[in-house]
Amino acid sequence: NEYKSYLSDIMIEWHGKPHSTIPLALATMTTVTLVTLITCTNAGITCNKGEKVNKTDQLNSTNCSSNVSTCFRPIDMAENTFNGYGCGKCREEDRTQCRECNDTDLCNAFVPPTKRFYCHTHDHADPARRSTTACTGVRPLCYSIVNETNGNYRGGCGDCIGAGGIKDKNCWECSVSHCYSCFDQKGLTDSCNASKMECYKYTREYNGTNEALNTTTKGCGSCINIPGIQEEDKRRCLTCEGFNCNGVPPSPVSYLFQSILALITVFWDLTFHCN
Repeated sequence: NEYKSYLSDIMIEWHGKPHSTIPLALATMTTVTLVTLITCTNAGITCNKGEKVNKTDQLNSTNCSSNVSTCFRPIDMAENTFNGYGCGKCREEDRTQCRECNDTDLCNAFVPPTKRFYCHTHDHADPARRSTTACTGVRPLCYSIVNETNGNYRGGCGDCIGAGGIKDKNCWECSVSHCYSCFDQKGLTDSCNASKMECYKYTREYNGTNEALNTTTKGCGSCINIPGIQEEDKRRCLTCEGFNCNGVPPSPVSYLFQSILALITVFWDLTFHCN
């Protein structure tokens, strides 16, 4: 509106002037129009800005200079050490980890930093398929799910929900690279971490002098890695390879049976003492 008013004033001022002065009036209006168009066309893009950004609330939106039409951000890739956001183009030394955009304002949205880790991919039905696979995520997370029909386990990257399981019921999760589980002496899963998925257990109750073995009959790793183990102990120890391979999780039916058996025992004892 101010621009239209200004042009109108020029027209009124030059109205009735000699014809020789009209070109000057036209030149003045043309110059004003071009300056206005250039100013509007070169309005800078709006970008997210921040250094060493690890979460969304560390970003601030900023209006870039009028001659800037691009934003930059980190590339969505594992172990990316570049974490800067801002106006303009990527620096040459950051090209392999930085990406530019210019399609919309704030196009350089936050990219969550991701890590590379490894999970055991295994299938007890086919030991040859036991291996590790490279995964990426905000944090390490591996799953292992049991087939309740045949008791076989399979596992990989991600969580139980993505694998179609129920956490702590027929599926277990762990959050360290190369993590897996073995049963401990109480029948519970114990979180393990090793490039080779091994568990150990004793073939019969241990009654030796090694205090560590008096309290642990199952656990992570192989028999030879148990602190203070003797040759005699090794003969009673069995190493297996696979997720929870050193035991079978008690089924809900077995828990119910044990509870009923315990009640019968208590009832029998009370009856005997009363008689």
